[in-house]
Amino acid sequence: MNVVLTTLCFEKVMDRFDFEKVKKVMDLLNWTWVGYNGVPTIVEIKDKCRNLCLRLIQEKENCNIDSISTCGFRVSYSEGVAEIEFILESDMWDETWKEEEENE
Repeated sequence: MNVVLTTLCFEKVMDRFDFEKVKKVMDLLNWTWVGYNGVPTIVEIKDKCRNLCLRLIQEKENCNIDSISTCGFRVSYSEGVAEIEFILESDMWDETWKEEEENE
């Protein structure tokens, strides 16, 4: 993976990403992040997203992962395609069923 090209890809995606829309949704939902007082500003949102992109580039070099997420953002890079998504999730549930549990 070419780190410089990957970084440039993410910069282009960030330039086109509608952070204003994300901010409006976060304001509407009063969505806060741990360690922040109130809804983050657009500058804080962009910084978080940029840091997430940089972290993915570093992790991809070391662990060969394709995506990473936090604070509602998921960034991914695979086969030359960089993506940034803002995802709203209210609840997630994951359960692993084991045959032994059924007999209890």
